[in-house]
Amino acid sequence: MSFVLSSAVRALSLIAALAVSAPAFAAEPAPAAGCQLPRGASALSVPLTQLSQRIAAGMPIRIVAIGSSSTAGAGASSPDRAYPARLDHYLSERFRNADIAVLNRGINGETDDQTETRIEADALGAKPDLVIWQVGANTVLRDGDQSLSERSVRQ
Repeated sequence: MSFVLSSAVRALSLIAALAVSAPAFAAEPAPAAGCQLPRGASALSVPLTQLSQRIAAGMPIRIVAIGSSSTAGAGASSPDRAYPARLDHYLSERFRNADIAVLNRGINGETDDQTETRIEADALGAKPDLVIWQVGANTVLRDGDQSLSERSVRQ
């Protein structure tokens, strides 16, 4: 059981790395041998213990990815190349007997405050085990004020 939990924690660390490196998935994926985690993203600072336990117990897992164009897939060569679709693929490969679904709730051009207003319905309404929020890009690009992103996240 501890091996399964340990494997689940490592896989969930990959989820975090994938979430912070979403723009890398817009292009064709590199061969597996060339795929590397961003520096400092090899482990979560706080393990996702409940999610790891659900995976180890064979319970279904629902992950919602919410955010703007990086989540929606703008710039990706096709919808199956957006990071939520790639994450779904990788998790399905890693946990072949698990029932894992990654739902894409990205909207191109959306700012943090716009995403914040739909988190309840579009993310939490799906009863997820994990929410990945790609946050900050459009707010900073349009307003140049990172404190707007911080306020939305804190809210």
